[in-house]
Amino acid sequence: MAAAVEENMVIINHKPRVCISILNWKNTSDTIACVHSLQLITSVSHQIVVLDNESTPESLATLQTVRHIKVISSLVNLGFAGGHNRVVKWALDQGFDYVWLLNNDAINQPNCLERLVDYADGHRESALVSPILLNNTLPHGPQHVISILNDTRTGSHEYTDVDVARKMQQDYPNKVIIWGTALLVRLSCIKTLGYLDERLFAYAEDTDYALRAISCGFSNAVVFEAYVWHASPTHPRKPHYYYYTHRNSIAIAKKHASRLNTLKLIYWNLRLAKKQLLVIGNDTATAHALKLGIWHGWINQSGPFNKEAKHYFFSDALMRFVLYLS
Repeated sequence: MAAAVEENMVIINHKPRVCISILNWKNTSDTIACVHSLQLITSVSHQIVVLDNESTPESLATLQTVRHIKVISSLVNLGFAGGHNRVVKWALDQGFDYVWLLNNDAINQPNCLERLVDYADGHRESALVSPILLNNTLPHGPQHVISILNDTRTGSHEYTDVDVARKMQQDYPNKVIIWGTALLVRLSCIKTLGYLDERLFAYAEDTDYALRAISCGFSNAVVFEAYVWHASPTHPRKPHYYYYTHRNSIAIAKKHASRLNTLKLIYWNLRLAKKQLLVIGNDTATAHALKLGIWHGWINQSGPFNKEAKHYFFSDALMRFVLYLS
């Protein structure tokens, strides 16, 4: 195992060692483009690890042609949380200082990782550090900069103006919520912080992780001089998006907010669902996924989305009545 690390690892003497974790799921072209963008890293010791979720002989063979990476194959889809956790555990065993959780649809920009590591080394209280996310299409304006936790711990307000975001981080350093798109994690914090919550599977597990870091006494931060390009979401959104976002927002509120504020969050979700169902219209598969997400959040159902599952409580008539009340 150690020999494989040395073979694929870019080593810079007297520098922290960073494991770069990238998940591939049925999209090797984006993954390879992401890996190629990492060639810009010249002054940080790093090892690129690609975990191939729901791996096939074809995807594995394609990834194994890419130089200077380690490929881990998983026959099942472990999701965002499970896939990255597997790489994090490997990185801990290998003695890395940081792990950079990088979306495969992100493109690294010059000096990004260097600036993240420099900031983290100078701010030992920071567990999670992120760059600014820019749209990968021209003119590459900010897609996401920072989110600030609300007082009820049931949500956050997102900021895309860099100057405003900088002031919000300065004014509310213990309320910073950052996305998992390009998330640098200090591995020495794992013993206290733990791993990503695999029950969430995908979506909002980064919000949960940031909340847990705050609860453990760590801070989170955006490095405003560091950037990655990130793909904009495709529309219309797929059914699983509505399922995970509704289910996991309820699950996270149950973990981090009071019972009363959780009920308020569920009410807010129902109001949002009412608007989304109007937009979804006759797309029965997406409407079913949305309702199922609310139901599974209510009954604490975890794991991957199963489109064949039923939302017994939310019969269509009862769902319409609940939405009418909201």
